[in-house]
Amino acid sequence: MPAILFLTARLFKFRTAQFLYYHKQSNKSSHKISRVTFNNSIKPLVNLFIDKPSDELYIILGNYLKAFTTILKNKKVDNAIVNPIVFRSIMQFFKIIAPKIQDRFGKNYAVNNFDDVLTPLSNTLKPSIFSKKYRSPINLLDEFSKALNSSFSL
Repeated sequence: MPAILFLTARLFKFRTAQFLYYHKQSNKSSHKISRVTFNNSIKPLVNLFIDKPSDELYIILGNYLKAFTTILKNKKVDNAIVNPIVFRSIMQFFKIIAPKIQDRFGKNYAVNNFDDVLTPLSNTLKPSIFSKKYRSPINLLDEFSKALNSSFSL
C-alpha cells in the first residue's frame, strides 16, 4: 500500500491535467476530484502494479492520463475528467489499453504510444457521451470499448 499512497501524492501534484483533489467537503470545487474518487479509481489497478516501483507507476499513469486528456481537449470537454464517473471509467479503461500498448510497443508506455492506441476513441467518440448522466462507470467503459473496437477490421 505505501506505493499507492506515494502514487496518489505524486499524481495529485501532476500539473498538466485538471485533476486536483480537495481535502474537505467544504473545499469542494467543480474542477477537482476528491481523494476518495482518485483512490477508488486506482484500487482496481493495484494488481497490475504489484511489481512496479512507484516512480514508474507515476510515469505510466501520468502518460496515460495525458493522452486521454488530449482526447478530451480535442472533443472540447476538458473538464469531463473531473467528473467522478468519467474519471473512474478512464482509469478502468487502462486495464484494456495497457495490454494493447505492451503488445505493440513492449513495455514502452510513452504518451505517443498511448496516443496511437487511443486514436480510434478520438476518431469515433462524440463529445455528447461525456455530458450524459451515467449512473455507473461500467456504462461509459462500454462506450469506450465499443469506440476502440469499432475501427477493427481484418
